Amino acid sequence: MRKNIFDLLNNKKIDVKREYIRIHKLFEIDTYYTDYGLSSMCEYINKCFFTNWSKRGRNISINDMFTSLNIRDSNGLKKNTIENLLLYIEVIINLISISDIKCNHKNMSPNVDIYNLLNNNIYTLLEDLNYETKELSDNQIVIVEKDSILSAVAETNKNVADNVIEYRRFIMKGKITEKREILNLLANEIEGLKQEFKSTTYSNIMDDVQFMLNNLNIRHNNKSGKYKKQYVIDLPKKELENLYDLTFDMILSIFTISRYLKNKHTIENLKSNIK
Repeated sequence: MRKNIFDLLNNKKIDVKREYIRIHKLFEIDTYYTDYGLSSMCEYINKCFFTNWSKRGRNISINDMFTSLNIRDSNGLKKNTIENLLLYIEVIINLISISDIKCNHKNMSPNVDIYNLLNNNIYTLLEDLNYETKELSDNQIVIVEKDSILSAVAETNKNVADNVIEYRRFIMKGKITEKREILNLLANEIEGLKQEFKSTTYSNIMDDVQFMLNNLNIRHNNKSGKYKKQYVIDLPKKELENLYDLTFDMILSIFTISRYLKNKHTIENLKSNIK
């Protein structure tokens, strides 16, 4: 069956180079009339907000930051990958968040609302890629894979929210050391939940997670010394990362189940009162 133009326009296949060109045009080339004259969104943020941003490091301009992050050169993205495009977008989202553009964009553009166009392009692209944005406790905005369980855990367990969000960031793929560090932090948090899982139908998942933490070079050094495990030594890096991700998913389940166990008495009371 022949596709109509709308079928073609709604094609979910992502052309990284083309998506970059669109976002780059809206953020760095198209201009507004501002209180400081005609300027692009990037120029306006650079002039009015960037140097006061606590997250800029020692970068003295937005272009300097893009260079430091090795995102692009004069010809575009250095690598036409989804990961590099997401990094570019993540920087832009954070830059917009530190400015007043979100509030004042309607007064700044004489014709086309560039801000809304940019916003729409970014968030529909993230939707198609199955990503979303999350805000950390320090107001930094990060891009993470969509995960309803992660969202629920982050919302109800503020003490671990930053860690679980950080683990799912797109830039964490392949970063075994960083994932191990986060799993170690989460291991400390679930240590205090072990007692409430005892003698319940969910005790096995806690036991399984403790096994993973103790035997996959997470909590202990399983590559040398008294906790050495030959299986772990011989494990390819990608397989080890997959097991780390499985451990992380199981830890999320523990937080979810813990919330249920804490409220189980309320449910039991309802059962006894509702005949």
